Amino acid sequence: MIALTLALLIGIVFSFFAIQNNQPVSLQIQNFTFTDIPLYLVTLASMLVGIVLSLIVTFADSISHAIGDFGKDREIKNASHSLEKLENKVHNLEVENARLKGNHYAPTFEKSQFDKPNAIQRIRNRLSV
Repeated sequence: MIALTLALLIGIVFSFFAIQNNQPVSLQIQNFTFTDIPLYLVTLASMLVGIVLSLIVTFADSISHAIGDFGKDREIKNASHSLEKLENKVHNLEVENARLKGNHYAPTFEKSQFDKPNAIQRIRNRLSV
């Protein structure tokens, strides 16, 4: 409803502008000359060209940001995966170290409630205890 009201308001303003500025003008682009073009059409065409150019620039900017965000997300995912591997390796080495010392407990390290070991890690942990 707001968009319709806004479009109607813009249409009324533009029609008032067109009534006030309907005198013919000549437009020359390079070697081509256009005569008897109403002034309001020249301003409307200029406004539409500006809108299209700004949309193209905005679209290119959003694509550039999306590509950058994709690269950063991929780096974060790779770093998280490497961190998880290293934490598992440290845990396994602590378990192995405790087993070699003759202790019958498996040292644990702090894990969040969202970290769940996979099936192979659960089997290793059960066999090492």
